[in-house]
Amino acid sequence: MKELRRTLGPWDATAVVMGTVIGVGIFFTPSLVARSAGSAPAALGLWALGGLVAILGALTLARLGREYRDTGAHYSILRDAWGPLAGTLFVGCQLTAIQPGALAVIAHVCATNLLRAAGVESAAPGTVNTLAVALILGLCGANLVGVRLGSRIQNLTVLAKLGTLATVLLAAALVTPAPVAPAPIPPSTLLAGLLPAMFAYSGWQQVTWMAGEVAEPERVLPRAILVGVGLVVVLYLAAVGAWFAVLGFEGVAASTSLAYDAGAALAGPVGGRVAAGAVGVSAFGVLNALFLTAPRLGYALATDGRAPVVLGRAHPRFGTPWAAILLLGGVATLLLVGVGRAGIGELLAWQVVVNALFFSLTGLALVKRVRGRWEPVGWAALGFATAELLAVVAALWDPAVRAAAGSGLLWVGVIAALAAMRRR
Repeated sequence: MKELRRTLGPWDATAVVMGTVIGVGIFFTPSLVARSAGSAPAALGLWALGGLVAILGALTLARLGREYRDTGAHYSILRDAWGPLAGTLFVGCQLTAIQPGALAVIAHVCATNLLRAAGVESAAPGTVNTLAVALILGLCGANLVGVRLGSRIQNLTVLAKLGTLATVLLAAALVTPAPVAPAPIPPSTLLAGLLPAMFAYSGWQQVTWMAGEVAEPERVLPRAILVGVGLVVVLYLAAVGAWFAVLGFEGVAASTSLAYDAGAALAGPVGGRVAAGAVGVSAFGVLNALFLTAPRLGYALATDGRAPVVLGRAHPRFGTPWAAILLLGGVATLLLVGVGRAGIGELLAWQVVVNALFFSLTGLALVKRVRGRWEPVGWAALGFATAELLAVVAALWDPAVRAAAGSGLLWVGVIAALAAMRRR
């Protein structure tokens, strides 16, 4: 069986870390956090707490990345710590629901903002869906051709994202913000406001899914995770401060399209269109990152004998997991066409619970691994696991999330995982 090629270097891995995190969340979730926090200082405090959780998680995965260096490393961590069922359930949920659902939603956001940047303020749903499907299929093809092409696309989009955030910060520096008084964060809204911030910081773990294509992974992966997450935390805190400087607290809390509103406030309709284009480019980068990372989970599961063998085959010419890439793109397209944007949104409400649960198990895996030896990172892993368990509680407290538990597609992943275990 042809193996994947180790062709990615330090910058490629760091770009994947930053590209999977800096998506569309930073352009929307600050409004959700602000409404829960009640004041700008409290909102910034929640973003700082979310950044701390991300750093604890980065320390955890960086430590584990020294030992787990093959494709689908995150699956291997869960399998070794908690048994094959845990790892198989993780991959099953990711491949059948969470990652295809994220692809479909982000493709829709990308298409909507690219059309808005082109001057089409209210495109017909069919037009948006057609463009979204074209984006999915185009990136599916690009990542089939080779990991280097997908990586180059990722590197360019990350540079574009950094340029966009730098522009926002520069523009905000020219604005005199209204004075704000510090305000405590009410305990009743702490978790409700922290949850969307934690969600916006997530994604950095996906670089471990493609560890088998990183050269010198024992050295490159830990550095890429720590550097990438550290830079994202700094950029996010600065960006949220910039939103408050440009729109004020009330403007941020009331906004449903933060980047567009900020761009319009700074430069009128032209600024709004430029901001919409920036969101579109950022979403495009996340789409590409998902195609770079998620199919590698299917490849790892298949090479471990717990998924159809075709998913574990690399293309003889391009060296990519072609069947897993086609599976991801196909399911995402079917979701977008068959379920629709609203239905996928209900599905993804449950992904917060699933991801946070597996994050917690990942942190506890390191605690279990270093037990009996003094390693300060063990405390970081314990803190990370605890925070993610609290996120599970906070998410389940939301009636909309509990209602989404009946999503048929999510249970497809569970059933597929159980069937794979039985076949094994």
